[in-house]
Amino acid sequence: MNRLTNLDIYSFEFVFWALFIVLIITLFFAILFFIRLRKLECRYRSMMKGSTGESLERIVLQSLEKSEQLENEVEELSARCRALERIVKQIPKGLRLVRYNAFQQTGGDLSYSIALLDDQLNGVVLTGIYGREEGRTYAKPVRAGESSYHLSEEEKEAIKQASLNIKKINKLAQ
Repeated sequence: MNRLTNLDIYSFEFVFWALFIVLIITLFFAILFFIRLRKLECRYRSMMKGSTGESLERIVLQSLEKSEQLENEVEELSARCRALERIVKQIPKGLRLVRYNAFQQTGGDLSYSIALLDDQLNGVVLTGIYGREEGRTYAKPVRAGESSYHLSEEEKEAIKQASLNIKKINKLAQ
């Protein structure tokens, strides 16, 4: 029986020292994790503080507000741009002048035809005919490149050149 007691004492002592070593190792790792946690906490606080002393949360919220404000401004500017595009399409871009001599007895190309057309080839042709005794001016409406009035060859040429000019401008705008 004495032998059994000695064995129990040695077993108890062995278990005690084994648990003590495990406790020391656990304590070592707990301290190590505590130190790492402190470092992470310091980094987290400095990150949340921001470079100017503001909190990161406040900076993010301000950025979101600014982003929403900019989105609204972009939408407003897009709407304005579309409105301006509609207006610009109606502005005469096809402006061409054809000069000619309407009468053989007058000198120089003093007569003219001017076509003022928008993107849909709508507008007007203005014609000024100069003679020795008098000068006359005519205005003829143009719809889709045609007029309900009789057009002279010079007026047709002015419309043709104006429509070519519109095509060039629209091609450049793309």
